[in-house]
Amino acid sequence: QRQKQRERETERQRQRRGKEIEAERQRQRQWQRETETEWGERQRETEMEAETERETEAERDTERERDRQRQRQRETETEAERDRDRVGRETERDRDRDSVTERDREIKTERDREGERDRQTDTDIRERQREKDREKEGETDRQTNT
Repeated sequence: QRQKQRERETERQRQRRGKEIEAERQRQRQWQRETETEWGERQRETEMEAETERETEAERDTERERDRQRQRQRETETEAERDRDRVGRETERDRDRDSVTERDREIKTERDREGERDRQTDTDIRERQREKDREKEGETDRQTNT
């Protein structure tokens, strides 16, 4: 009878030990599931944060590129404006130069005309003087002959 009692006690201990082992295994599986779930959630959160950061950085890059394009556009517009101003000044200088050149030509033409008139006047004066000189010579010759 004691033998049977010991066997039953041993069996109960074995079953209790089996239940404890099974309960421990259950706790470990539960812990692993929870840990994996937590890890998975943390992993997903980390991935989402990384994705958000990438998107934010991409938006910043896009904005920086837009800023650079706007700056280049302003520089191009400023340069074009400077070119227009420069061309305008050059055109104005050319017009002024052409105007001065035209005035110079007009002055030269006028001087040439005046010079021609002066030469003609000089020629006319010399011609009249010659005529007077001839007339005087003619009078002198007549007086000498008389």
